[in-house]
Amino acid sequence: DSGKPVLFSGTPCQIGAIKAFLNSNYNNLITVSVICHGVISDKMLDIHIKELEKKHKNKIEDWNFRNKKPNPWNTSSISYKVNNNKETFNFLDDNLMYLYLNNVILRENCYNCHYKGTNNVADIIIADYWGIEIENKDFYDINGVSSLIINSKHGKDFFDSIKINKYANIIPGSFESLNKYNPAYSKQVTCEINRKKYINSILNFGIENEMVKIKKDVLEQKLIKSNKEFARIKYQKEELENQLNSIYNSKRWKATEKIMRVINKILRKK
Repeated sequence: DSGKPVLFSGTPCQIGAIKAFLNSNYNNLITVSVICHGVISDKMLDIHIKELEKKHKNKIEDWNFRNKKPNPWNTSSISYKVNNNKETFNFLDDNLMYLYLNNVILRENCYNCHYKGTNNVADIIIADYWGIEIENKDFYDINGVSSLIINSKHGKDFFDSIKINKYANIIPGSFESLNKYNPAYSKQVTCEINRKKYINSILNFGIENEMVKIKKDVLEQKLIKSNKEFARIKYQKEELENQLNSIYNSKRWKATEKIMRVINKILRKK
């Protein structure tokens, strides 16, 4: 209200919340959202941090969700600081991240997100430009490439005013390729089928104690899903082969073949 320029950034639902709360358009407010996979349950994060502190017998001083060093951009890491030492793990080597990527510990509303695709009301949307090494390998950078979607006229005016070309290398991108390699823009995550069971076991026994059983269970579910998909594709292939054989053995096909032979003879004589 004082006229001070404000940039508010967060997840798409947080942008929706701030706009609903203000219930008015402010020219001095710019909203920026990420393309969101989902948000980790606070309770699960608290359990994880407490387990790390118990393991190290000291307080966790800092916890970084996506550390970009020492691994390259497309191999995300978790890092935390304890006893003045920094510990770093690849995503899938960290218990919490394994559960996160397998959609076990997201907040419940993330499985029914109302802010996907065109329902995202942020002025500007930012994300990793996954697939850039395929779509434009000359622009790929091991340290990372961001995608930026101008999502409103207000966002466009702001983007033009900051003259970002002075500070960054920018090229036009393809919305289709962005959506292809970062489906979280338009698709909500699918809830892991045994989520409630896993959450209850974690609340009772902790993440560390339950990880072996959960990983085994998740892998079995993936194998079942893969087998079902393989069976479906195999069935479709057999159906197509049967249809082709039916066409090939039909009287109409044989008549068509005769006509084509006659036409070919005439053409060869010419």
